[in-house]
Amino acid sequence: MVFIDVDKKLLIVLGPEVYRKTETLNLSAGADEKNDSFDIQSTPCYSELSFEHLVKLPANIPERERRVCVVILLSITFFSQMFSRDFCITFFEPTSIDLSQRLQTPLSLFPIWNIVVGVFLTVPVCMFINKYGIRTCLLYSCALSSLGVGVRCLSIIGDSAFILHVSALFLSSASIVVKPLTVTVSTCCFLTGERNMATGFLTCASMAGAAAGLLVKSILRQEQPYPQPAVISFFANLVCVLLTYYMFPHEPNKRKYCDQSSDTKQKYDMHSVSFLLQTVLKSIQNSDLVYIALSYACSNAVSWPWYQMIDITYLKVGFPQSVGKDCRLWLIFHTCALTLSVCWLADRLVGSNKRFVILCHCLAAVFMVRVVLALCVKSFRRTTKSLVFSIMFAFPLSWTTQSLLYELAADYAHPLPENMAVGLICLLETLCENCMYFLLYAFPKLHLNWLHVITFIAGLLSIIFIMLLGRRKVFRYYN
Repeated sequence: MVFIDVDKKLLIVLGPEVYRKTETLNLSAGADEKNDSFDIQSTPCYSELSFEHLVKLPANIPERERRVCVVILLSITFFSQMFSRDFCITFFEPTSIDLSQRLQTPLSLFPIWNIVVGVFLTVPVCMFINKYGIRTCLLYSCALSSLGVGVRCLSIIGDSAFILHVSALFLSSASIVVKPLTVTVSTCCFLTGERNMATGFLTCASMAGAAAGLLVKSILRQEQPYPQPAVISFFANLVCVLLTYYMFPHEPNKRKYCDQSSDTKQKYDMHSVSFLLQTVLKSIQNSDLVYIALSYACSNAVSWPWYQMIDITYLKVGFPQSVGKDCRLWLIFHTCALTLSVCWLADRLVGSNKRFVILCHCLAAVFMVRVVLALCVKSFRRTTKSLVFSIMFAFPLSWTTQSLLYELAADYAHPLPENMAVGLICLLETLCENCMYFLLYAFPKLHLNWLHVITFIAGLLSIIFIMLLGRRKVFRYYN
């Protein structure tokens, strides 16, 4: 049961012991305070029996103009960080071309850094965001990204596996914050009916950055060690550090406790292995969150490796390699356009995220059937345009659901914070994706003969997992 005292602006929640009380802030969204003002909840106060480690700090961004500024700054930063990571870190297919023969074996270990960093840093990073705020975490992330690219630039002097691995470690660590920060900004800075668009913009920025890094890398393969793009990326990351430091809004530093006793504060400040185990246990017990995580992993963990090796696929069916390069670029443009369109519709129809996810996955499966038939049966491979048309809808429609799945994960996150729930589902996707890279490394023919079939089956599984979701639960901390 919920009681609202309008005069004192106090919200008291009775029932579960998640909250004792929650204060609200009256924020002005423009010059006309009577028409544009609105109330959003401030820092949640947890009872002593709740998940007390996860008290969070909200972003204090009152005006719409400043919220737009935050999204723009984060979009620029995410694009730069993801570009740097995917341009400087060698993944599966380019490892045999980029660097000298003596470095190929060490470079095959590069995907391990994404796994190791994700496993050990996902939960601590989410706790860091909740404790110190968005701005501080973003500053550290930008600094790590700049350091990683700077170390990568040292390879211009000479090939060194140690330098490349150190760079990969820094860049992987910096990119960990992208997805948790995305949903944190959506939750803390935007109201229901605005969050999908905010998440969509930030997701498009990070996806475009990753795709741009791969595209530039594929174009400049023969120009090892590509000093100009690496140096430009280094200065771009430095600019992001300065923009974050001078332009990103400050957040409140004072934490609020419902229980001011020293025991409660000591519990909050203690970080232990038992807490990490409790986090994983609570996420596993949440069956709806598990379904979302499996759907997200199925729709991305296989399709992204296929996208990375699209040139080889086109060569297999006898199409010019230039067609593959054009597809790389236009797939991302199409994905961004579809993502923003679907997010806009989802914001207009509040509570429709699940239905839009199912619709997009079903349409993607229909086009993927055409792709599988064209790659497996020569009689279906009539023209280049027919295959390109199917690919231009099959993969973007599947990737369009990323931002919607982040919002669904945030809606079903209770009792975890929203950013930690999203961080955990992204960690599962990273594990599955890197397992796919290792399979492709061990069985090269798997890509040419079976990867498109596996992608289609994974798409069907993602539909099944989303359909298993229960009714929408409103446990978001900020409504």
